[in-house]
Amino acid sequence: MKKITSAKNLASKESSPEKSNQIELAPPSVPQNADIPSMSDEDIIPFSPHPQAETISSKHRSFKRRPPVLPDDYRKLRTKIPAEDKKNHSERWIRVQEMRRGLIRPLRQNLATKNLNYTSHTYFNNLWAEAHVNLRSLLKEEKTRGTIAGSDLKQMFTILSEIFYKYLIVYKKMNETYDQMVHPQKRILVRKSLDLVITRLLEIRAALVSTESSEFYYFDELSYTEKIPPSEFDVPIPTYYYYDPPEQLVLRDRWYENIKEKNIKDVADRLALEKRIQFKLVEGEKWTKTSRVINDDDILIGGGSEEAPYIDQASIIMIQAMERARQGRMRYRVAKYLHDEEERAKTRKLNAKKQYMDVEKAVVIIQKIIRGFLARVRVRRQREEELELLGIRWTTPNESSLRGRAQLKCLRNEEELERAKERRRVTRRRNQKLFEEAQITILNRLRLIEAPDMAEEFKFQLRTWMLDIKETTGKLPSQIPKAEFGGSRFFICPDQLSDEVREKGKEATGKDQTKKSKQDRKKDKDNKKKDKKQVVKKKGQDLSIPKLDQPAYLDELVAVNTEYNRVWRGRNESENPDQKHEEHFIIHEKRGLIGDEVREQVDTALRAELALLKQALERKKGKKGKTKSKKRGKGRKGKAKRKGKRKKGKDMTPDRDLKSLVKELYDHNILQSYPTTRLDSLIGSCSLINGELRSFFSQNPHDPNTQNEERPMPGDANPLPTFGDVKRAIKDCIILPLGSQTVHQLSPHTKSVLICGPEGCGKKTLVNAICTELHATLFDLTADNIVGKYPGKPGLKMLIHLIDKVGHALAPVVLKIDNCEKTYMKKVPKTDKTEPRRLKKQLGKMLKTFQPGDQTILVGLSSEPWVAPFKLLKKDYQKIIYIPRPEYATRIQTWRNLLLPHSTFLHQDVHFSLLTKLSDGWTVGVIKKVVNSAIENHKKLIAKDETDKKYQNEDDPFTMMATKGAKISSVGKKFIHMDKFLEELSNYDPVFIEQEKAWNTWFNKTPLQKNRLANQSGSGGGAVKGEKKKSKKKRRNE
Repeated sequence: MKKITSAKNLASKESSPEKSNQIELAPPSVPQNADIPSMSDEDIIPFSPHPQAETISSKHRSFKRRPPVLPDDYRKLRTKIPAEDKKNHSERWIRVQEMRRGLIRPLRQNLATKNLNYTSHTYFNNLWAEAHVNLRSLLKEEKTRGTIAGSDLKQMFTILSEIFYKYLIVYKKMNETYDQMVHPQKRILVRKSLDLVITRLLEIRAALVSTESSEFYYFDELSYTEKIPPSEFDVPIPTYYYYDPPEQLVLRDRWYENIKEKNIKDVADRLALEKRIQFKLVEGEKWTKTSRVINDDDILIGGGSEEAPYIDQASIIMIQAMERARQGRMRYRVAKYLHDEEERAKTRKLNAKKQYMDVEKAVVIIQKIIRGFLARVRVRRQREEELELLGIRWTTPNESSLRGRAQLKCLRNEEELERAKERRRVTRRRNQKLFEEAQITILNRLRLIEAPDMAEEFKFQLRTWMLDIKETTGKLPSQIPKAEFGGSRFFICPDQLSDEVREKGKEATGKDQTKKSKQDRKKDKDNKKKDKKQVVKKKGQDLSIPKLDQPAYLDELVAVNTEYNRVWRGRNESENPDQKHEEHFIIHEKRGLIGDEVREQVDTALRAELALLKQALERKKGKKGKTKSKKRGKGRKGKAKRKGKRKKGKDMTPDRDLKSLVKELYDHNILQSYPTTRLDSLIGSCSLINGELRSFFSQNPHDPNTQNEERPMPGDANPLPTFGDVKRAIKDCIILPLGSQTVHQLSPHTKSVLICGPEGCGKKTLVNAICTELHATLFDLTADNIVGKYPGKPGLKMLIHLIDKVGHALAPVVLKIDNCEKTYMKKVPKTDKTEPRRLKKQLGKMLKTFQPGDQTILVGLSSEPWVAPFKLLKKDYQKIIYIPRPEYATRIQTWRNLLLPHSTFLHQDVHFSLLTKLSDGWTVGVIKKVVNSAIENHKKLIAKDETDKKYQNEDDPFTMMATKGAKISSVGKKFIHMDKFLEELSNYDPVFIEQEKAWNTWFNKTPLQKNRLANQSGSGGGAVKGEKKKSKKKRRNE
């Protein structure tokens, strides 16, 4: 039974405000216009607005927070707020006073309202507005600043880092806006600005790389001044790369699934057929192909078959011996049980004769034991909390500790936020679908209604133009340009055309040749000479001096910003609360498209009409115009033939569709599917000290000869990057440019990347992460994979053609070559029959065909790059990214993330910090193998114990005698100790110091690292000087 709270209990609770959880409310029986006498604090009785307040338990009341301390002026309950106060104050103030007086009930804010605060349309509209405000200020700076260049590398880096951070703020706001905005027509403009901002970030990144002479750069000074963690400078991958893949890539994934299902079905049918054939009885035989089943009757009686079955005597003797041994063991257990029972009976008799202990002594002993036990438990708990706080002892988030509760709360909030984002994505896709359907319906409607009137209007305009020219010149116009050169707009409304189309129209009509004067021709010649001089200057420039030019697409950025200010800035959208499409924008756009279509049709019709008019006029004058037309026709045919001869790259598979080509490559395992691995799920954080080390050693160079002196900073001027730095470099070099066609077309073009590092450092995992983030099409051109497939030169030509054709249709494309150093080996071992040098000549030709906008990249993986000549690697691979052995932070995060999901199996002696120190030198791949093998072995042991427990009967007297009546121990008490991980770790070889030195010496030969070392030695532009010296030596030898 629940306790019923009365008015006295409530009054007693009110007397102690610290324990009270109720709010003072007035009784509803008091009329509004009645005069309320003055009351003291003792006369105030807490009251609930519900008439059945006395029957409500205090546990189920709606208000459980502490009552607010009210001022003296508002102690009167159920009094109206004066009209003067209502006029002078805001609605929010009035609502708060009404809640304090008890006139209205405060609403409890639930999770839905919390989510609405984040996922409201106004939030993202304001975020978009903030991004454009920041972008407008950046565009003003770009116009006034111009090109940035300088020989002072440190000053150049600080300027570039500040610009990079400003653009990064704009990018993050636009990325979130584009992902969560629901209005389909706004998203078109956001996408344009987002792609242009990404392109500018990549250009600044290229300037930073040339400044630092390294693919890895750090913003330590800027993060210190701006009070920002270094992870905030990481450019996040645009969300539409992963959540909004193109339709052809979604269709490709469906094809993969269908091919897999079909292959599995074919294998199952083949195995079933083989099984039926194997067990099928042959006609005229009594025995099956496998074995004959022998019944008990055949053994005992000898019946059931004409021939007696064969029985081995040795097996019978062995079975008898085993059975006799079992019976002997059981007799031994029974005898031992009886003997133990006799011994226990004797001890019971002896104990019964002993005197009992004094009660006080027994109490003291019991208290001593219990207090000692409680003290040890308390000390152990304090130690565990301390180790947990320091991060040394492993823990799983739970409700028992403050930290665990906070972690669980953060996880729940993140999940709720992700669900809210996914809901907005669903509504966004629904609105996008409605927008596309509306475009089709409005286009068809305009074609039916407005297209005939447009055609009549355009015909009237053209005919009046033709008559005007005939009246002024006495002749009909020579021709109407094609649609490529502006069509009839070139003469009627040339202001609507762009500058490029106007120039093409002038060349087509021949106006520029007649109107050009001598001065214009001289200007053209001078401009050509200037262009040649600029090209020569660029060739002679010092490549070691970094610079950042103005963006070539600055006008496009300005146009996007002005369009936002003109159309969407401060727009009243009260009539469109669901943020769906607006039809008048669609009508305006489609009207222009229909106008272009109709104008093209009218132009073609009036070209024929103009030709007929010319022929009629020539007949009247008696002139022959047929010969000219024939000659022109022959000339045109000859030109067309010549143009046809110049075409390159014939389609070798014109009769096959894309689906069949995909199936062929997938069956040959050249086109591969990959496991979904997000880049953010890979363990590794960016470095926190490498930037400071670089700046310190650049100012205070270290002399390697003075080894005994104490050094103020550890390391050297070229610290190794962490795995987080490698992730950032791969993101900036590969993922960001490849995700969008416009970004790939405008940003610095990267054709190929070499990812090298020791075995198990995560090269293949990074390739899978790249393909997952981009939904890319992965072609595996490793020598082991393509051996025996498409043999000979014709087969290799067909393979490259299929890759090119499928890749253009299913962009973005990643071409992976594992062990790419074998392609450039001078001497291939005789034992290697994979033909690794098969693609050596074809790679250079393929790289030449890669153009900006194709969204294709070559990724090479190498564990021994020094095997190949460095010149050949440098020729084919544009960028080189080195993954060193993992540092302390990456290793401890790896151990934690791999072991915490299996915390039920771990013993308390598993020490993450000690494991990390002992695993120094081993790669992340080896650590994963160690954890997986240890967990699998432990699971096998548990499964074995469970099977043993299943077949053991506790009620059996023999098992009771064996266990002395005790129950069988549970399997959950068995844990994995730290020794198991160390035993598994000892089975693998680490990256030894000699190997690490070999890696460092090879990495110092790369172009960027060589240039960096030259800058540190004080020669400045050492790479360029070295090239000049080589050219001088060649000239001398010649």
